Amino acid sequence: MLIKSKPVLNKYFRLIIFLIVCFLTINALGQKAAESDKFTLSGKLIGRDTGIIVLKYLDKSWKYVKDTVVLKEGRFEFTGNISESVNARFIGDVKSTLMEGPGTTTIFLEPSDMLMQVTEGDFQHLHMTGSQTQTDLQELNKSQEYLFIDFDSAKKKQQTLRKALENGGDSIILNQKMKEQQLIVLKMYGEIWKRKYNFIRSHPKSFLSPYLLQSFVGIDGYDLDSLKQTYKGFAPIVRISRFGKQLDQLIKSKESAVVGNKALHFSAKDINGKTIELSQFKNKSFVLLDFWASWCAPCREQAPYFKKLHEEFKNKGLELISISSDVNRDYWKQAIKEDGIGGWTNVLMSDAYRSKKDESLSLKFAIRTYPTTILIDKDGVIIYRKEGSSEAAGALELKNKIEEHMK
Repeated sequence: MLIKSKPVLNKYFRLIIFLIVCFLTINALGQKAAESDKFTLSGKLIGRDTGIIVLKYLDKSWKYVKDTVVLKEGRFEFTGNISESVNARFIGDVKSTLMEGPGTTTIFLEPSDMLMQVTEGDFQHLHMTGSQTQTDLQELNKSQEYLFIDFDSAKKKQQTLRKALENGGDSIILNQKMKEQQLIVLKMYGEIWKRKYNFIRSHPKSFLSPYLLQSFVGIDGYDLDSLKQTYKGFAPIVRISRFGKQLDQLIKSKESAVVGNKALHFSAKDINGKTIELSQFKNKSFVLLDFWASWCAPCREQAPYFKKLHEEFKNKGLELISISSDVNRDYWKQAIKEDGIGGWTNVLMSDAYRSKKDESLSLKFAIRTYPTTILIDKDGVIIYRKEGSSEAAGALELKNKIEEHMK
């Protein structure tokens, strides 16, 4: 009996061995896949040995991560799990409200081992290896470095002229100089965007390209058809990446949020906790949506012009709603107080009500540039849209549009 049972036992023995091998193989593959999603960011902060460094990003499950490490003799190390290239905020100055500044900047993580060297007070010129997307960004920044220096100088001259006009009243000479300086700034601004666009088109295999192209949606001179053609020219792996999918969705959203289309409905809690709905203002002659943020310098600069506009037209049917993308409520409330814009409705983008299937406000209105201004008429139709800020010129353009539709 025992001899006859040997083939049966051997059969079951082979089956058990097979199952064990399968289990070990699957487990090994699972471990390998998990390891491929892991990243390590190690580095040295020159000029500071103690304190903390913060890294904010979305992990592979799209979960928001805020990781804080304590410096040890200026050294730091972050670890996490991401499945592809992601943008992250690298923060040394935790009190800063800026997106880009001396102590905070945007970097690109990849599921790999990355090394960084950064200097205290000069985060814009950090050097990082191990992330091809970050290498591409550093290449772009280096090619535009001198242009940005000239642009900053031109902006400072413009601000000096503005202060002189404010302190000395109207002046023919000052006004002429101001107009000339505005043209210089706009020309340089256009050159920066042109070079960035050329970089995108010449790097179809870079994950940085769809990320950068998102900011072109709505910029004057770059129509949606051209942007779609550029998107189609990206490598397949780039088009299906997180950045590629975001770009595709943004372009489709922008097509529905252009002048001539009806504004999509939304509801949100305002700064006082009261629920407001866009539809409640349907009897108003105009609703002006101002998309801004406390860290956005051009947004803050146009606040005085909006105050004048609100004062002039609030009794003629203008309702102004400022929608901030701020994450920190205290910074948001402080900016409202400092700029004196509490005289109209203020809401946080994150306080907009949405179902699981509903889109965020930034996607509904295709917001990629701050400030963005959208004017809606009494029928709910978008009659004006402006990305970016041209300060006084932009306010005058908006005022003319309101007066034109009041006739």
